[in-house]
Amino acid sequence: PVYDKQEDIYADLLKELKEAAAELDPDPTLASFGSADILFNGDTDRWKRLANALRYRLAIRVRYADQALAQQHIADLSGAALIDDNAQNALLYTIDGPLLGNRNPLFDDPTNSYPLWASFTTTDNLKKLDDPRLNKFASPASDGVSGYRGRPIALATNEKTYSEESTAVLPAFFREAVHPIIVFNAAETYFLQAEAANAGLTNGDAQELYEKGIEASMEQYAVDPA
Repeated sequence: PVYDKQEDIYADLLKELKEAAAELDPDPTLASFGSADILFNGDTDRWKRLANALRYRLAIRVRYADQALAQQHIADLSGAALIDDNAQNALLYTIDGPLLGNRNPLFDDPTNSYPLWASFTTTDNLKKLDDPRLNKFASPASDGVSGYRGRPIALATNEKTYSEESTAVLPAFFREAVHPIIVFNAAETYFLQAEAANAGLTNGDAQELYEKGIEASMEQYAVDPA
């Protein structure tokens, strides 16, 4: 057995995504997978958007190794339909059911009573930025004093001075039996476009696209527009 080179795999994935998008036909007379399609319920337009968005993601990933390849695909995607609205997000919903089935694994961790800590990296950055998504990604510590005090990751035994009561935890939303797992969202599309513009691969406004990505994320998590 031999391994394919990463370069060949990426080039083939980019080619396959382009061909797949071209093959997707919205003709309503054609048979549909309907409800058997667990992402988009047979909506070919949304599959085409996902194929294009994934191709944009892969093009950005290869730009340091092969800028010409990245530019080729990003230019080809200019004006193409992408996932640029939260209504188009690709979300895979878990299914409530028996333990170790298809329900949210965090629901079963363990018996959903043990707190999952919010990381210090997350809470510290969100606090510094006065980011209104802080209470979406963490719930304050139960001691009523420590607030959104995250817990550093991978502490040594002698460093574990954070008590259960003094540490922010993951909100209940992320631990419900039925939970939307993000496959691809509008926020990422805007961040990818911002990176492409920042790298000179497009003529877009990197700052404007970056801010649109933040707005899309806040909208997704129902932050007050004000």
